[in-house]
Amino acid sequence: MRTLWHYIILPFFVLIVMFVIPCLHQGKRPFLMIQICVVNDQGFTKVPLMLKTVAISQNMRFMDGSEQTQADLGGMQPAIPQTEPGGHVVNIGVERGDGVGVGAANLGLSKHQVALGFSTGSDIKQAQDFADIVIKELQRKWPVEVIPSDRGALPMANCN
Repeated sequence: MRTLWHYIILPFFVLIVMFVIPCLHQGKRPFLMIQICVVNDQGFTKVPLMLKTVAISQNMRFMDGSEQTQADLGGMQPAIPQTEPGGHVVNIGVERGDGVGVGAANLGLSKHQVALGFSTGSDIKQAQDFADIVIKELQRKWPVEVIPSDRGALPMANCN
């Protein structure tokens, strides 16, 4: 049976972690949010490698807090499917000094799903160009779904 944790607390936590905290220094939510289904466990190694490659090619900083997030969530494992033994937690950021970047996370989503939120920084045109680069790379491996601007990421059908 689902509890208050599953319906209210966990989704609120997920939204804070994924989309509010990365944008605090700018005071706004991501200008674009997308989601992908990585299909299987191997996809979880491909996402950070792809984002790291993009970060290097764009002279941006790559941050992978996935392992630390997994450790921090250790006590909540039964409530979050992605943190079951052998499961994967994604908490990755790519950012340029002026705030253009992307954050990727999967807490509270279906087992193989990852949501990404793009920040504008000081230049919306450069931010859009960067988002186009990331989306093009993602589309080489997985279908990309745009998340409507009036909501956050929700579990994707047929992504488990």
